[in-house]
Amino acid sequence: MSEEARIKITKVEERPELEKKQKQRTRLMIFLMFLAPVMIAIAVYSNRGIWQESGLNVGTAIMPPVSLDTIQMIGADGSPLSFSHYRGRWILLYMTPVACREACIDTVYKMGQVRTGLKSQGNRVARLVVSLPKETDNPIYQLVESQYPTAQYATLTPSEFNEFNQLVPELVRADNRPVLYLVNPQGALIYAYHSNAPAEGILQDLKREMVATTA
Repeated sequence: MSEEARIKITKVEERPELEKKQKQRTRLMIFLMFLAPVMIAIAVYSNRGIWQESGLNVGTAIMPPVSLDTIQMIGADGSPLSFSHYRGRWILLYMTPVACREACIDTVYKMGQVRTGLKSQGNRVARLVVSLPKETDNPIYQLVESQYPTAQYATLTPSEFNEFNQLVPELVRADNRPVLYLVNPQGALIYAYHSNAPAEGILQDLKREMVATTA
């Protein structure tokens, strides 16, 4: 047998083996195509805490929301002021039943950052600082008023603060510490924030709520 004939026979014998390997590779690729989505889904489920972390609210949700319709304040001009005055607007509400200190300045500044971060939607949000009547003579409080004149200021008596706290879940009451709240356009508390809550986190909470209410 010639050399050329042997080469042809060898190629013919090898062809089925090559076709078999090619079919195996094709089956493997198809299997991997179906397997990949399953593996991704398992990975997401197994690490769902990590994947969801960025979407968590920074504030403590108040469920159910607490209506503030019964709370009557005194505005900076001495006239009665209620939360119905802000109906249709969101409120960043800073309740400070204790003496206004440096943290007070930081929080009101933070409220301004949140409002500025909303850009053209900022006019949908009011900033309201509520304190005890005696605090109006506090130099730091007066400094806050002078530095942030676009925020609004009101007072509640100790008994009225107590009335407010009776409406709010114990975990987030402003009984002996300042607390920042988010009030929805219907005049109800929906979130409470620690004094160290980042402005960016509060902003993201507010944006999500705004989108949810307009969806």
